[in-house]
Amino acid sequence: MDESEGLNATDTEQEEPTFGSLAAECPRMALQQMFLRRLQRLLEIRKSYQGQLNFEGTRLIDKSIYATYCDCLAVDSLEAAQEVLRRATVAVAD
Repeated sequence: MDESEGLNATDTEQEEPTFGSLAAECPRMALQQMFLRRLQRLLEIRKSYQGQLNFEGTRLIDKSIYATYCDCLAVDSLEAAQEVLRRATVAVAD
């Protein structure tokens, strides 16, 4: 019996990497993506609720944005975080 005869089609196919498998292989990249998504989401929340928040609410969101920006810096995502901030600033200015 030939060795290739005993293999199933699924044994020879390579699975495409999923986000979960990539995150397991590269935890730093997963952290970077998480913090960048969080930063973007907080900026969206601030923009969406801008007219509805009182001073304390705005301050809380701003502190959360700053803390998340610092998290981005801690995982070496300075340029990406700055780009997220730039895009949010341009969107507000429009």
